[in-house]
Amino acid sequence: MLNEILLSVLVTQVPPGTSHYSVHSADCASTEPICPGAKWSTFYQTWVRKETKEEAIERYRDLSNKTIAVAESITCKDIDEKPITDCTPVRGAEAWRTLSLVAITASVVIAESGIREDVLMGRGRSGKPSDDGGEGRGPGNEACYMQIHPSTHADPTSLLGPAGLEQCLREGMRRLVHSHWYCQWHPGSKASLEPWDFKVFSLYGTGNSCISSNSVKLKRADGTDYWFSKTQYRVNLYRAIRPTLSGQLRAARKKLSS
Repeated sequence: MLNEILLSVLVTQVPPGTSHYSVHSADCASTEPICPGAKWSTFYQTWVRKETKEEAIERYRDLSNKTIAVAESITCKDIDEKPITDCTPVRGAEAWRTLSLVAITASVVIAESGIREDVLMGRGRSGKPSDDGGEGRGPGNEACYMQIHPSTHADPTSLLGPAGLEQCLREGMRRLVHSHWYCQWHPGSKASLEPWDFKVFSLYGTGNSCISSNSVKLKRADGTDYWFSKTQYRVNLYRAIRPTLSGQLRAARKKLSS
């Protein structure tokens, strides 16, 4: 039930089939010298074209299913907060509701990756695109939907692709749980009046501060500059997604019981 609700939220937040970064194999053999409407991908060793809406939705569905499963294994509670037997929660995860961990993870995935196929696969690098247009690794070579920095993981390539997605989500959730735990007791954070979700996103995004807006200067369409807070953007996403998930879940259960 929650799987489909989360999928619906992902589709609403990031309409599938719209990113030019996300590709799929074209209907041409790799041995053909030319493929109309497609481009060659050294990464895939075949011709590729833009991913369709239906193909993207299948990736989103896999992400939805695995996000919920990994969150339950992190908290050792199912989505109804019932304990899971023979399960040891990640340190600090006891304080989390599983639905909140699902929502905050979805917020990070959306903000960090746009749920793009090139990010999932690690195809290309930001500012250094692959020949098929992918820019999937971050500027610091961060990997996967959760953009895990290579300095914090021994083998970032193990986080890539559908096979590495569960590990990617697990690493990201561990860092979110740690950020919440750390920012609760850190003196500089405790003195701050910023809400808990702001602190979590701040530390996750910066790696060293619970109270940073993590702002970057961007340009408006008219050419004027403005400051964009990455932290607040993620907070806003989470505060939109969390009540949507809980509200739709309640409504679906009420409908089933009536």
